[in-house]
Amino acid sequence: MINITLAKAIDEYIDALGDHFGYSKISWLCLIQEFSIAQDFITKNTSADMTQHAQLSNQKDKERVGFPLKGYSLELGHL
Repeated sequence: MINITLAKAIDEYIDALGDHFGYSKISWLCLIQEFSIAQDFITKNTSADMTQHAQLSNQKDKERVGFPLKGYSLELGHL
């Protein structure tokens, strides 16, 4: 449950923004909600894309250097 003082402060802030930029409170609330939804969408997709990119990058690096090296160990040389 939101603190009533905080809710009142947010309400007054949104009113002040509306007065300054000429938007109604409803417009600001819609804008804030859309921004929040967009931010969640970007965060989720960016996180998934970064994970997938890292996995593909690691796989490509391994293929480029020839891992797994058959008959070789990094510590012992040729087995």
